[in-house]
Amino acid sequence: MIVINCPSVKIVDQKSYDLIIDEIELATLRCPNCTSVGMHVHAYYERSFISFGLKMKMVIKRVVCPICYKTHALLLSVFVPYTRYDIKIYLKVIEREEDIESLLDLFEMSLDTLKRMRRNFKKRWSYVLESERLLIKDSALSLKCIKDLKRQFMQIHRQDCFSYILTT
Repeated sequence: MIVINCPSVKIVDQKSYDLIIDEIELATLRCPNCTSVGMHVHAYYERSFISFGLKMKMVIKRVVCPICYKTHALLLSVFVPYTRYDIKIYLKVIEREEDIESLLDLFEMSLDTLKRMRRNFKKRWSYVLESERLLIKDSALSLKCIKDLKRQFMQIHRQDCFSYILTT
């Protein structure tokens, strides 16, 4: 997957996703698999996405490398791959350890989901952040995880990410 760094985006919806993705020159994208430059549109897929009270279906663009034929999703840096919740929700759930009831109401999630988020953090990410000397309150946490670990923060599966930074 290719993660597009977009720290200035406040609210993510289909329109903002499309505007950001349309700014990217696919010919300048580097394949995370073989490192060749130049990608082509391959397909689209739909995914559920939840961001601070907004539940939506997002249509995500996939690109393909013309050299190795590997396909990659174009995700924004607020997405946590293979999950429905955005990274800001994960950070709130992890940081506010004692405030369970208000979190459940705020994000309209089940207690099981909240517990799973915290368990995944403790099991897979707390020691990683500590060993890499990354702080959970760091505003560039997502970008640092991709750069240093080749994974988005809270990403569970081991597929490598590649970061693309918009110049505008």
